[in-house]
Amino acid sequence: MYAERSIPVINDKNSDTFIRTLSSRLEDMEKDTKRKRIEKVIKRITNKK
Repeated sequence: MYAERSIPVINDKNSDTFIRTLSSRLEDMEKDTKRKRIEKVIKRITNKK
């Protein structure tokens, strides 16, 4: 799944859960590029609040 595609449907109700889920997967990311993409998504959702 591309986390970026989920951004339009993330709202105040589900943003905390989504951020927690993405954050928990960061440790398992093998490639630095994937990690940076996910961190960027987390930052965008956090700024959206």
